[in-house]
Amino acid sequence: MLQTKTYEPCNTKAMRETRGLIFQNQYPRWYEVRLKENQAEVIARYFGLNRRPETLNAIASDMGLTRQRVDNIKRQALKHIDDYHQYYQIEPSPLKEVI
Repeated sequence: MLQTKTYEPCNTKAMRETRGLIFQNQYPRWYEVRLKENQAEVIARYFGLNRRPETLNAIASDMGLTRQRVDNIKRQALKHIDDYHQYYQIEPSPLKEVI
């Protein structure tokens, strides 16, 4: 029987820590966007903003939600943040040497 492994992209420790820096460079004014409380929590925990980054599974477990629901919340929040940056024509910060 063929077993398939499910994995989360950017699941290695180094990649999880780097994704927060990339997020902050891509969306330099993300903190100005009015997000719902659960969206803000997922974004902060997933990207490790002022904390260690966490996996979607860990966030889902703590919030009592499924991984898929947390992923949907993350995607909605990112779309909202992206729309805000496009509307106000905010350019990404130049990517600093993080790697």
